[in-house]
Amino acid sequence: MLLLLAKGELAGDAIELDVEDQHLRVRAGHSTLRFKGRWADISPAPLTDIPLDATDLHLLRMAAGQPAPYPPAATAVSGLDVEFAAAEQRFQQAVTRAHKSLKAYNIPRDTFEASIRALLLNRSKP
Repeated sequence: MLLLLAKGELAGDAIELDVEDQHLRVRAGHSTLRFKGRWADISPAPLTDIPLDATDLHLLRMAAGQPAPYPPAATAVSGLDVEFAAAEQRFQQAVTRAHKSLKAYNIPRDTFEASIRALLLNRSKP
């Protein structure tokens, strides 16, 4: 069925999408495909208090859904996309500067960044 969809050979046949028992069902012609779904809660997030003086660490943690009052649904509707992106860019620049100073240790940049990010995000206090 996916090959037929890719080739565009289902002209005239309706493509039906349904959700049943946590599965997405796609029907076209005589074919049916079911995909197991992981459904995210997209209900409106409760209002969250965001500090006016939020630091890059606050923003990075919020964008990662931490701590608990900042689930992904809350940050998605927060309107802070520009601030999250700017904090991420400053983080990337800081990681690049720090990585350059440790070049003699031959640590891959992606490993270094992942380690620093894990340290920042796993702290109990911002």
